[in-house]
Amino acid sequence: MDIQTVDPLRNSRATQATSRQPRPAAALRGNCREQSAFQYWQDETLAPCSDAVLDFSDLVSIPAGKRAVIELVTGTIQVPAGQSAHLRMSTSLECAPSELDLAVIPQHALGCACVLMVSQTMREYTDGEIAFQVTRERCEGAGYALICISGHFVEA
Repeated sequence: MDIQTVDPLRNSRATQATSRQPRPAAALRGNCREQSAFQYWQDETLAPCSDAVLDFSDLVSIPAGKRAVIELVTGTIQVPAGQSAHLRMSTSLECAPSELDLAVIPQHALGCACVLMVSQTMREYTDGEIAFQVTRERCEGAGYALICISGHFVEA
């Protein structure tokens, strides 16, 4: 099997012969991050007059001798029109807590609901707690929250 590749320095095509034998994924990627990657999501209905905690600690099973590196947090929060919400991420590293307030951006109104979005890249290390607290400004009406995290594991 021949694979055509373009040499950007010479702007010409080069042909590379490859074996028909499958190679291990690590040899193809050259990066072990894909082998230890994770992605999880949680959603919750927000009752009137209450905040919500979405706890990922039980979902993300951190192997012994490793730490989780959270690289991306995305999510949607829906609250009644005219309201807003805040999103705080809580983690811990060797029993030292960390709390990060994430930017929640209003997108549009959907009927009687205001849709808020979060999309935050980061490099947050944790060996324990991973939780998100949704705090609403007013105690009126129900809402909804969906949070997704992705990252990988590294040696502790």
